Amino acid sequence: MIFRLPESECFDNLSDREFDHWTVKWFYGQQKGQAMFLCECVCGVERPVRASSLRSGRSTSCGCMKDTTRKDYRKSDESN
Repeated sequence: MIFRLPESECFDNLSDREFDHWTVKWFYGQQKGQAMFLCECVCGVERPVRASSLRSGRSTSCGCMKDTTRKDYRKSDESN
């Protein structure tokens, strides 16, 4: 489904899709001309995220996975 905005801009509805650790819940609004969607992270945090950040992979989680990634990297580094 494509939403039409008053300025005749349009964007894809990303609702119910998953991007890395995010699950898109619904359209949240616009910020500086960018479509925003309310997303839920695997840890349960809900946060508005830009559609472009979801598609590009720039946003993969709320930040909860950063510690996990660092710990995994340290473990592999210590084994060498």
